[in-house]
Amino acid sequence: MKKSVKELISEFDPPLLPCIIFAAVLSAASVISVATDLLAPLPEIICYILYACSAVSLTAMVRSIIKFIKSGKPKRKINAVLHSNRFFSRIADDIDFRIVTMAYCSFGINAAFGLAKLAAGIFLPSYWLITLAAYYILLCVIRIFLLRANGRIVSVKDEKQRLLREWKAYGICGRLFMVMTLILNGAIVLIVKDGHGFRYNGFLIYAVALYDFYCLISSIVYITNRRKNHTPIIESIKTIKLSTSLVSMLSLQTAMFASFGGDLDYQTKMNFIVGTAVCVLIFLLGLFMAVRAHVNKKIIAEF
Repeated sequence: MKKSVKELISEFDPPLLPCIIFAAVLSAASVISVATDLLAPLPEIICYILYACSAVSLTAMVRSIIKFIKSGKPKRKINAVLHSNRFFSRIADDIDFRIVTMAYCSFGINAAFGLAKLAAGIFLPSYWLITLAAYYILLCVIRIFLLRANGRIVSVKDEKQRLLREWKAYGICGRLFMVMTLILNGAIVLIVKDGHGFRYNGFLIYAVALYDFYCLISSIVYITNRRKNHTPIIESIKTIKLSTSLVSMLSLQTAMFASFGGDLDYQTKMNFIVGTAVCVLIFLLGLFMAVRAHVNKKIIAEF
């Protein structure tokens, strides 16, 4: 009984390591033949065969990698390594602990950025750098406030008091978000008026764009799907990520204009529109958090 092409392809199971080696060698040879004259003495038909073999080897490599990942071996190996250490085991299994740990890491990064930009802004001097420093420092204030609140709330035994404190911290975080919009408004004025912005050299801008879109999408997915599964403190920490992702979209836009150019009037108009939209969204996000915290505290107090 003859097998279909689809069945033959599904049964094709090339070994991973040889596929990677062959793909690397043949791809390198193909690039050399196109970019240099080293393989010029070879007949043209040989070059075409080389290109075809390179394409086949790359396809085989991708298929073997996909099958290797689907087999579950990488996941089992990573889980074994993570669970060999108590700290990393908790990181892997406890999502709340993972979120809090990442918040500490983000606090350290924001603190380093804020202090560096503040020092540079004072030394140069530059209102743009000072404004960015104020933004990063405020992020540090919000994060350390939530982390300290989380540390104090953990020891509270009474469920009602713990919820009241969590919603209080949630509401304060929302009000700080509204304060943040004042700083962002200053940054937008400097972007629109003086043409300040961000710049990334070479292909780095594509990596930054990919990371920014990933952060934005993951934040939106968390807020829409998993919000009800966590405490108000954890929600606040994840909401910070959403707000920083929105600001990253504005900085990415200025970097795109700096890298690819375009009409100056169009750049000014788009920076104003996107910057205003980001400020309004973050302000509304903070207002929602403040109102929601007030309502929940009132409900809890009545019981």
